[in-house]
Amino acid sequence: WRREFGCDKLIEDFHFEEATRVMQIYPQFNYWTDKGGRPIYIERIGRLDVPKLFKTTDTDRMLRHHVREWEIMIKIKFTASARMHGHYINQTFTVLD
Repeated sequence: WRREFGCDKLIEDFHFEEATRVMQIYPQFNYWTDKGGRPIYIERIGRLDVPKLFKTTDTDRMLRHHVREWEIMIKIKFTASARMHGHYINQTFTVLD
């Protein structure tokens, strides 16, 4: 699945031009780390407006965006957190609001 979907190239090749508009409709972001060094990921699901979201983008682009964000988390943010906190990191702390 990863090969067919092109996961390894999403960070460089996928450009989510509608990101600013989507974040206003479906706020989601990373916020520093918790005490254990895990990156904190926050989704403001209560502010999600599904009809407006799908007027702005489509299911395939949202899926690519989410996979790209997790590729960044795994390849970049976990590594940075591990260096900063001095131990292996392979989890996030997720807040759904």
